[in-house]
Amino acid sequence: MLFAKNLELKYRDHHCALANYLNLFIINEIYRNNHYHEWSYSLYHWRTKNGEEVDLVLNKNKMSHPIALEIKMTTEVIEDDLKGLIAFKNEEKKARLICVCNTPKNYMVEGVEIINWKDIFSML
Repeated sequence: MLFAKNLELKYRDHHCALANYLNLFIINEIYRNNHYHEWSYSLYHWRTKNGEEVDLVLNKNKMSHPIALEIKMTTEVIEDDLKGLIAFKNEEKKARLICVCNTPKNYMVEGVEIINWKDIFSML
């Protein structure tokens, strides 16, 4: 029984590490492409006092509409995965909301674009 619990913990640790690597990879690639292609986005992280957050927000200037990105390792997005984006939308009504994940097919849910992580770089 103890062996099975250790395997389960190692799986969760491995999954968390992969999720962190995916976040870092996507954010670094956006940062790199932003500089290289001179996209002129300001990049920042957003969080409320209640702890809701968005992994990355891109904004060109005060007149443009921000793009909010939430990065998830999952293939199936659940409502809880989108709560930070929905909170952001409450403050920035015209924001573009994107959940980047490992979905096999891009789709929309509640005004949020759910896209495969490989597609994000061509969509900005």
